[in-house]
Amino acid sequence: MCRYRSPLSLRLDRERFEPLWTLPLQIFVYRQLMYLVVVQSVVTALLGNRLGWQRMQRTGTAAETLERRPVSR
Repeated sequence: MCRYRSPLSLRLDRERFEPLWTLPLQIFVYRQLMYLVVVQSVVTALLGNRLGWQRMQRTGTAAETLERRPVSR
């Protein structure tokens, strides 16, 4: 279905067709990523664990960066 809708949408928007070659790769990668998410969710649900947000460690450098920038209003 995407094979037909993608060229049509590019044609209607008067865009170039060159990005179409990446479509199969994007579909494949996205599908594999969704499989990974589903498997991780099912395993987590079966084990009864809660899956966190996998947060990054804070370094505190944002305040220093904001102080150095001039405020323009």
